[in-house]
Amino acid sequence: VLTVDTPPIITTQPVSQTVTASATATLFVGATATPAPVYQWYLNGSTVGTNGSTLSIPNFQASDQGSYTVILSNALGAVTSLPALVLLDGPLRINSYSSSNGAFSLESAGVAGGTYTIEASSDLINWLPLFTNTAPNGYIDFTDTNAGAWNYRFYRAITNSP
Repeated sequence: VLTVDTPPIITTQPVSQTVTASATATLFVGATATPAPVYQWYLNGSTVGTNGSTLSIPNFQASDQGSYTVILSNALGAVTSLPALVLLDGPLRINSYSSSNGAFSLESAGVAGGTYTIEASSDLINWLPLFTNTAPNGYIDFTDTNAGAWNYRFYRAITNSP
């Protein structure tokens, strides 16, 4: 039997999420490699453990919030995951936004399982719902590709009643 060694390749990236205080946060990365890779997890660039493909953070607190990445390595190479932002559940808030080529994008975080609506207005009086969705992991990513068609475009994110 011939075995071909391969460097690590990430097949499933860790997913950003919000977590209830004192709950367990769990991050997972899927990969293929021969021989099997070593996993090194990081929080904001500092080592948090060598836990394999799954990182569990019991009793999640404010001090555990941040950007998590994992480096997978074997004798043939190494690969770094995309960052996964893990925050405490909380009121809906905008984490980041950007505007490029006539499009406006934003990422907001709230409570995992919450339902949120993104609305837009050109005058801050009349609001038009553009997007309504449930956020299983607490995050909503939204892009308005029509933003450049307006002289002024304002946005707000609201929590829908259960």
